Amino acid sequence: MGDQALQESLGNYDWYHIVDLPGGLQTPGRPHFKYMWDLVIQSLDRIDFAGKRVLDIGCRDGLFSFHAEEKGAAEIIGIDNFLSKGAVEVVIPARKSKVQMVEMNVNDLTRETFGTFDVIIFAGVLYHLRYPFWVMKRLQECLNDGGVIIIETGVLLSMNQHPMMFCPAGEVKGPYDPTSCTFFNITGMRCTLQSMGFTKIKVESMIQHIKGGHAIIAVDEKNLDKTFDRKIGRAVFSAIKTNEAVNDKWVDDYWDGIQDPEELRKRGILAQDKPHQGKEATVTEAAATLPLEAPKRKSTPAAAPKKKSNKKKKSWWPWR
Repeated sequence: MGDQALQESLGNYDWYHIVDLPGGLQTPGRPHFKYMWDLVIQSLDRIDFAGKRVLDIGCRDGLFSFHAEEKGAAEIIGIDNFLSKGAVEVVIPARKSKVQMVEMNVNDLTRETFGTFDVIIFAGVLYHLRYPFWVMKRLQECLNDGGVIIIETGVLLSMNQHPMMFCPAGEVKGPYDPTSCTFFNITGMRCTLQSMGFTKIKVESMIQHIKGGHAIIAVDEKNLDKTFDRKIGRAVFSAIKTNEAVNDKWVDDYWDGIQDPEELRKRGILAQDKPHQGKEATVTEAAATLPLEAPKRKSTPAAAPKKKSNKKKKSWWPWR
């Protein structure tokens, strides 16, 4: 296909990514998202792709898949819930690319689907998932020991004194469209990755959405935002799958639903011998024996009825 025919064909498709093509042409994607793609590319440039198998989840028009190919990846498979016909019919042939694209839902991905990979790119998908922990477990199983995962997602930038997730739905509206329902904060993302067998977890970059645009935030993991304001942004994380045990085996077995009943009974008996020593609360024997009755209230004279106000009550949600 000549340059003129290639340029004319671009108008027949709906594009998301801006992908370089022969003859100095590009797919007419959505430039207002380029700031997010650039942060992912920066993280990908820190990876040695030579000879690696790569899985690109939510690949869309293949920007990150083609970048991995340019960096020497041996095999790249991209999956997306809605396959990009433009990428398959125009971009891959025009670039003479070996990238394979498959239409499938990430919830259907298993280790048996394509085997295991050295690098998984997981950009712009996580915050859309209603069952994020299950999908992340599947991705961990599809990654080789020592393999790298790059995650770009919408995040809650605040409340980092605790691992948390903002999950808007129903009455609580999210910052994006209704499918965007899972926003880990930085601490929550780190704890989740660690609990699933990842190590060397790093926040590569962060962006905060502000009125009229966005602002890049300097990454300082020792001084993360701990305010109780709803601050939404984007972040890129990198992590490496470890072959060493991160959790006690009985904990992983319990989470995976393959626990040994005898082991749980044993631990239940041991737990009866000592009080709970969690960080948030300590239950002692003395506290456990306190009578369960409501405290007596002092009687107070009836107050005069308040006049009705037309002022709208302020929501207790700090982000409304």
